Amino acid sequence: MRQECDITGLDGRRSHFLVHKVPTRDAGEVLGFHVIATDITALQEAESRLRRTNEELVEARDRAEAAMRAKSSFLANVSHEIRTPMNAILGLTNLLRRDVRDPGQAHRLDKVADAARHLLQVINEVLDVSKIEAGKLQLANADFSVATLFSSSCALVEDAARAKGLDLIADAGALPRTLHGDSTRLSQALVNLLSNAVKFTQRGHVTLQARVEEDGGDGLLVRFTVRDTGDGIPAERLDSMFQPFEQAEGPHTRQLGGTGLGLVITRHLAERMGGEAGVSSELGRGSSFWFTARLRHAQASGAPAADMPLTGYRVLVVDDMADSRQPLAELLASRGLEVRTAASGMDALVLAAEADGTGCPFHLITLDWLMPHVDGLTTARRLQELGLKQPPVVVLISGLVDPRMRQQAVDLGIATVLERLDFIEMLDETLPGLLAGAEPCVVAHAQTAQQVAEDRLRQSHAGARVLLAEDNVINQEVAAELLRRAGLDVDIAPDGQAAVAMFGKRPYDLILMDLHMPQLNGLEATRLIRGREGGHRVPILAMTANAFDEDRAACLQAGMDEHIGKPVEPLLLYEALSRWLDERRPGRAPAARGAQVAPPPPRLAAAAATLDARLAAMVEGTGVEAAKGLEISGGNVEGYMALLGVFASLYAGGVAGLEPRLREATPQAAMAVRTELHGVGGAAATIGAEALRCECQRLQALLRSGEPLERLHADLLSFDAALRLTAQRLLRSTAAAS
Repeated sequence: MRQECDITGLDGRRSHFLVHKVPTRDAGEVLGFHVIATDITALQEAESRLRRTNEELVEARDRAEAAMRAKSSFLANVSHEIRTPMNAILGLTNLLRRDVRDPGQAHRLDKVADAARHLLQVINEVLDVSKIEAGKLQLANADFSVATLFSSSCALVEDAARAKGLDLIADAGALPRTLHGDSTRLSQALVNLLSNAVKFTQRGHVTLQARVEEDGGDGLLVRFTVRDTGDGIPAERLDSMFQPFEQAEGPHTRQLGGTGLGLVITRHLAERMGGEAGVSSELGRGSSFWFTARLRHAQASGAPAADMPLTGYRVLVVDDMADSRQPLAELLASRGLEVRTAASGMDALVLAAEADGTGCPFHLITLDWLMPHVDGLTTARRLQELGLKQPPVVVLISGLVDPRMRQQAVDLGIATVLERLDFIEMLDETLPGLLAGAEPCVVAHAQTAQQVAEDRLRQSHAGARVLLAEDNVINQEVAAELLRRAGLDVDIAPDGQAAVAMFGKRPYDLILMDLHMPQLNGLEATRLIRGREGGHRVPILAMTANAFDEDRAACLQAGMDEHIGKPVEPLLLYEALSRWLDERRPGRAPAARGAQVAPPPPRLAAAAATLDARLAAMVEGTGVEAAKGLEISGGNVEGYMALLGVFASLYAGGVAGLEPRLREATPQAAMAVRTELHGVGGAAATIGAEALRCECQRLQALLRSGEPLERLHADLLSFDAALRLTAQRLLRSTAAAS
């Protein structure tokens, strides 16, 4: 038996007890009871407090919900009251702007319109946050085009990016063409990230990328990333970036403003779509903001297939920026096309001539408009000058299409001019028309040993990060071009000190190291890098004109792995890169040096001559062996001609600082002269100026042996005069050729 009762103690205090009575029986007769009493006063008081707390919480909840409804109602009313006059302000400002002719007044009206649009954006963001907090944000799921999503999102920030000279790149990767989800909210999240990236990036590019992280059969987890080349965000602020009213600290933050609500909204939208959001950044190297969303495959049938099969058609994608070149190449390859890429107009001309000569030409060439050295329009014109047997269809692509450029393209007979995002969006509708009338190519074409090595390197190690430490501008350009043609990601350090600093900031798969550089030479830089490595040893290959046995031994003692002589032969460079990069990837068999390949076809001398017959006249009387220079440049005539111009500009004044150092005649001056000669010799070897290279090596050897400057005075002045003469003749020839 159990009961509760109150008992008053001797001290007069009342306590509440739970009493259990257990009878004691004998032959069925109750003889007495065992009584157990438990003081439950504290428990009873706790229950009483809990009831009161629950009642208070219910009341607080009701008050909060009422306050939320009142706030939402208030914001909706205020929004309406603000939007009405703001629409009038924007409309009237637009009308006035059309009629105003005074530049000063027009500028002030533009400022009024910008301020009004900014205020509307603030209102929209506050309302969205309010909806999210109230749980009233609804998703409207439907089928949508991924290309349209990307195009429309980028279009909203395109003008701002264009005004700052930023490249805007869209890369949808291998995403299906259509998906099922809330495209409006996806676009809102993307625009939030894109507008922030454009706002806080002063130069370079902004890239929108999407990748499938999980494929569950009927649904996908998609990761959207916006990368920029801005100032970056301090590490201590990254964790708070998605908090309300937070902004990154930076030199442009205050002047650019913003509510700090865009990232909050993006995070909430991602969570509503079954994902999350985050950021990674490094000061001075930009930021990557991302979010994930769970989307379903399109419920309706996908986009209609092209009317014609695309297998067998060849496309060349030409763009100097890998971030825009590779996504377009992958997109075209996903449609069944055979795709090759080129990082410059010069490379495109050589590849087009090679393909035409093998009987399997490119059917379509997409040219980026704004490329260094040789832009898209110039490349299109020189393609026509090649006199190809089967000319390709040419499409000019740009982030911006202006009327003057469009007219020039029409005059050149270019098939169409499109903005990059429009081309991607209209790809499936555009391709059949562009390729109509062309016959697919089924001829297997032979490759040179260099092409085989380049293709193998690209296929096995595309995207591998290579650090090129080189102080000579000409050698930088040649080596970087060869590496990028093979699909490698190249960073250039102008001296050993910069190479060590860059190694500490970014992981590299391989380092190419010149020996003689200012600030810190290649041997010391290698020792410092080896001392800072963790568990992974990065291959370091010496790349220098110094071919003496003691130089090779010094390279190995410093921790280098191999020695590549200058001028660099592309075949040997590609083979060495493949060997060492293979060793970085277990499971791949290292390439055998000098592997047997199919006999190479005749060199492209005829194609090179067709490309530009002025080359022979350009080097006439200069002592430059054009054939050797072309071999080093990989047969790239345009690239070689550009190098001649760079060499001429650099050395038209002779050996830098030679005369004052001859007057000084100290051991330090001798070392400085030797360093300058090293750079001249490497550049001379690269362009095929053999006489200059040999004389450079002779003078360097004398200086190495301790020969004083006084005894070499005449020889050095004679060499300086020969260098000036060669460079000045090249300068006149390149000026006349242009």
